[in-house]
Amino acid sequence: MGKVRKRLVTVGLAVGVPPLLVLLALGGWRLYVSILILRLLSGDVATQRSAAWHLGRTGDLRAVQPLIYASGDPERSVRSAALMALGHIGGPRAILHLRATLREGDGFAKAWACKSLDMVAVPPAMVPGLIAELARGDTRTRREAAWLLSKTRDEEALEALLATANDKDMEVRQHVFRGLTQYADRRVLEALLATSRDKDPKVQVLAAEALIGYTHPYTVRWLTWDWQVGKQALPPDEFRALLHKRQPQIVEALVRSRTRGDAFRRGGVAEALGRFKDPHAVSALVAALKDRHKFVREQAALALKEVKDRKAVPPLIAALEDEDLYVRTFSAWAPGEIKDRRAVEPLVGLLSDDVAHVRKRATWSLEKITGESFGRTPQECRQWWKRNLEAGRTVPSHSAQ
Repeated sequence: MGKVRKRLVTVGLAVGVPPLLVLLALGGWRLYVSILILRLLSGDVATQRSAAWHLGRTGDLRAVQPLIYASGDPERSVRSAALMALGHIGGPRAILHLRATLREGDGFAKAWACKSLDMVAVPPAMVPGLIAELARGDTRTRREAAWLLSKTRDEEALEALLATANDKDMEVRQHVFRGLTQYADRRVLEALLATSRDKDPKVQVLAAEALIGYTHPYTVRWLTWDWQVGKQALPPDEFRALLHKRQPQIVEALVRSRTRGDAFRRGGVAEALGRFKDPHAVSALVAALKDRHKFVREQAALALKEVKDRKAVPPLIAALEDEDLYVRTFSAWAPGEIKDRRAVEPLVGLLSDDVAHVRKRATWSLEKITGESFGRTPQECRQWWKRNLEAGRTVPSHSAQ
């Protein structure tokens, strides 16, 4: 070290600058990474964890081999930090080690390798090899290949995923569907719709989940933005027109799978049907109002609020007596959007509900249906209802039809 550098180190330490920052300023990025690697191999658990975390954020490929070594450390916290750092850095060597850990490691290492692989960025150079594995590997290899290819957005990967959409293994299909929804492509939508007609109920559920995610407004906006930066081949207007044109088939596919899967999936189907606002979905949503799980009933009531079909009013009136407060709240909300006078008397009865949210939503719907303003108290609404009953009418003559 020359005299000038020695002087700078002395001055920096004298004024209280941390030694690591002084060395970084003098030696640059390579020195910083080298120091972190030395700290990773120090033997002190806290120091090793901190070094692994910082090395992962550097993205420097020189840290891969030391992190691979640290992933075999006896201390669990060091191993997990090293495995996660490898996922942040990525690269062929890191991915190969994570895949090997996923196959041969103990339960703890497998769990962290799985988390790390889930966030890794697959380099383009690995895509051809993964495509070959997806086509000719054993079941476990094909699952890993499909999983990693689902994280890429490569045209070659799209062709491979489309070719594997009818794979016999359910886990391979799950990863394939996840990857396909990253492409604004006609072939993707056609493949998902075709798979939704599969005889296997489990396959129908996977296809429905993919369709829900693919047609979500956030996904559409994301793919539209991707086209603007040159990552998608289908222009935004054509992509939206395609989704609109195939909406009846999408709704049919979702209706077909409405009773499949767990409560979260069934509720997701109900929410998606509400987004489409298709009258053909009313019967399925009415049936979902009687689902055994409250989450599904809540989503069905919200969806019927969006569809705004008068055929749903009697089932919504029946749902006003549901044991779940959110089902009652959403069921009271929907008639106000539909503006159907048949709901007036049941909504007035709901003003005695124990939950303030339910009473508030019932009052709101009554005002929307009748055009009357009842003030802030349910008592005023009840008085209005009593006056109309005494006058021999259920709603004022000017109320919404």
